[in-house]
Amino acid sequence: MKPRVFFRADGNASMGLGHVIRSLAYLNILKTEYQCFFIIKEPLEKLKKEILKYCNNLIEIALNASIDEEIDLIGSKIQEQDIIILDGYHFETSYQRNIKNLNCTLVCIDDIYSYHFISDLVINHAPLINKRNYSCDFNTTIKTGLKYALLREPFLKKRAQPRVINEIRNCFICFGGSDFNNLTFKALQAIVSSKHDFNEIHIVIGLAYKHKSMLESFINIEDLNCQLYSNLSDVEMREVMDKCQLAIVPCSSILYEACSVQMLIITGFFVDNQVHVEKGFRELELVHSVGDFNVCTNLHDIIDKVVDFNDNKQILNQHNSFNGASKLNLLKCISSLVYNQYEMRNALFTDVDLYFNWANDPIVRKSAINQDKIVYEEHCKWFTSKLNANNTFMYVLQNNFQKPVGQIRFDIKNKNAIISYSIEDSFRGKGMATVLVKKGMLELREELSFESLYYIAWVKVDNPASIKVFENIGYEFTEEKLYNNELYNIYSFDMNLIAKNEISRI
Repeated sequence: MKPRVFFRADGNASMGLGHVIRSLAYLNILKTEYQCFFIIKEPLEKLKKEILKYCNNLIEIALNASIDEEIDLIGSKIQEQDIIILDGYHFETSYQRNIKNLNCTLVCIDDIYSYHFISDLVINHAPLINKRNYSCDFNTTIKTGLKYALLREPFLKKRAQPRVINEIRNCFICFGGSDFNNLTFKALQAIVSSKHDFNEIHIVIGLAYKHKSMLESFINIEDLNCQLYSNLSDVEMREVMDKCQLAIVPCSSILYEACSVQMLIITGFFVDNQVHVEKGFRELELVHSVGDFNVCTNLHDIIDKVVDFNDNKQILNQHNSFNGASKLNLLKCISSLVYNQYEMRNALFTDVDLYFNWANDPIVRKSAINQDKIVYEEHCKWFTSKLNANNTFMYVLQNNFQKPVGQIRFDIKNKNAIISYSIEDSFRGKGMATVLVKKGMLELREELSFESLYYIAWVKVDNPASIKVFENIGYEFTEEKLYNNELYNIYSFDMNLIAKNEISRI
């Protein structure tokens, strides 16, 4: 049976549909490998039909249900090893705690980092955000940046070459599923007021848009060559975007899709949660920004400047930033959680051959301080001495079937825990190193009673995978050292800064 993943998001005319559309994009990525469910408070009928295009397992919550009633309903549907993915600003710390109490694995999709997170994983695909922006538990993994862009299927694949735009003929306008401020109309007015004569204007409105008649009336009065679309599929949306060279869109999910298509983009924010996204895209020079769409009075001038300048450097930046890897990265996020059904045990004398085989793995030897091939007799002596040493702690990570996944060793010197680890070949590339190191740190903390304990990692500068493991956990780079003609980055972590009651099971 496939592992089960439950998505929880809401959408309506007042809050917009972005959380639902973004969750459906992720669901579509996962559904070939996982059994997916979607939980939502009584959706609009059109939205319900949209969800059912992606997922038949729809669970509806009564619109007036209390939090307790909602948690009871979710609790009746899930099992201990299930994963729940929350996407919405109302899923704050207390709500996360209620979900965690159901003994499931919790993921939060976020872009505002405005409260404390206790989930196992947070995904924020906004650029220029990192773990330091977050208040979270020690065991919460933070994945940020465009490499985790939550894109719908037609927008996931990277173009082989950057798109070349020699002439701007057609314009694309879309402000999401509800557009409660009717910025679609404001953008269209600006297009008409600009000096540029577009061949075609393509406007996409959403399921909850309430100003369609006003828009149609204006199009007719101005006699515009304008195509108005509603309820487009993801494939149809891509086809419309491909026809256009200029886009006017907000800093929401539609911006990520426009960047993946590669267009000259005029963007901005209209609600507070989009401000961080706007800043990241602007500083990476992926877009032209107007700032706050609500107060922008010179949109027509900005359109003229963008069209006249026609900066293909922006297109190149988009090509480089949206590298086509987000689907694999997002899959690995969840696969690492599924594989996270592991336990840590102490190494045993019977593990001597297991450690010997791991130690002589060519990849392990290349990353080791001593790269010489290990002789079995010497290994047995070393292994026995390490198991008997009072200042060495050795652990093996294994899965539910008791298959060894990897090993980690801590050598204690003056209250510094020097780390050495390796991963079984068949488990590499699945995020297991982070799990191994975190679990090892927690295990050692439980076993020792030092008032102060510092974890130290020596990592070769040409080992980016291991560097990334320690940086993602929160290790601080302290210095470079040359040893045996090899250059190492030294990383440290002060476990004493983490309150013991904040550390829960990984």
